[in-house]
Amino acid sequence: MTNLPPLPRTLKKREADITPHVLAWFKKNYPRSCAIEIKYGKNKLEDHQVTTLAQVAKGSFAYKIPDMGRQNPFDAFLLKDADAVVVTCEKRNCLVEVNRTHTFTIKV
Repeated sequence: MTNLPPLPRTLKKREADITPHVLAWFKKNYPRSCAIEIKYGKNKLEDHQVTTLAQVAKGSFAYKIPDMGRQNPFDAFLLKDADAVVVTCEKRNCLVEVNRTHTFTIKV
């Protein structure tokens, strides 16, 4: 009998699973344009995310979508006077932080 290496751990894609629910809530209920970063559990923002969200909160942010050989919806986007939103979820309960100035909770 051969010794096979252990199978890799299965990734728990909780953040990927909750994302469509969060986006649907914002599309239906949130009145302004926004950049949304979704975290699940105790995951923290990366430095580049903090920097980018700060640019959005200060007034404008432009981003060129990379051409990766796929069909993109468009080439780039520009956010002006938009909110920088961090959504931290545990199960279906989420804490929403807007522009690092105020928070509220939602259930998705």
